[in-house]
Amino acid sequence: MDDLFEVLTRSEEMAGKSAEFYARAAGACSDALGAAMLSMLRREKLLQMWRLRAVRLTVRHESWNAVKPPVEEGIPLRIVFRRLAVRHEPPRPPLERELDALGMALEMEQAIVGYHGGQFEDAGSDAERRFLEQLIAEGQEVILLITDLQYYFTDPHGWVMTADADGFLVD
Repeated sequence: MDDLFEVLTRSEEMAGKSAEFYARAAGACSDALGAAMLSMLRREKLLQMWRLRAVRLTVRHESWNAVKPPVEEGIPLRIVFRRLAVRHEPPRPPLERELDALGMALEMEQAIVGYHGGQFEDAGSDAERRFLEQLIAEGQEVILLITDLQYYFTDPHGWVMTADADGFLVD
C-alpha cells in the first residue's frame, strides 16, 4: 500500500476533482432531473472530500483509532433519483451531452474504486481496510446511480418498467 497519508491525500484530491466535474456536468445538462442528480453527486463528493481531509488530519495528529466511521445520513441518491424520476417528464432523447458526461463519470468512478481496491489489498491494519472498504462501497453506489441515469436517459420508458418491476417506484 502507498503511504497512508499519500492515499488519504490522493483520495481527497480525487473527490475534489470529481466534485468539480459534476458541477461542470450539471451546468451543461439540459434535463432538469439530470442536472439535479449531478448537483447532488457534486455535494456528495464535496462531503467526502471534507471527510477525507478530517480523517487525514486526525490520523496525522492522533491515530487511526481516533477516526470515527461516517454517519449514514438520509436516503441513498439512487433511491432519491428513482423517486424523483417518476415525477418528472421523461427526457427526450437524444441527450448526447448528458450521456457523454455520464460515460466520463462512470470511467472516473471506476478508476477511483479501482485505486481504493488496490490499496485495500495492501492495507496494513483492520482500521485501514475498513476505511477503504467504506470508500469502495460509496464508489460502487455512485457507479450504480450513474448506470441507472444512463439507462434512464437512453430509454426512459424501459427504465420506468424496470424500476417498477424492481419495486423501486413504490412510496
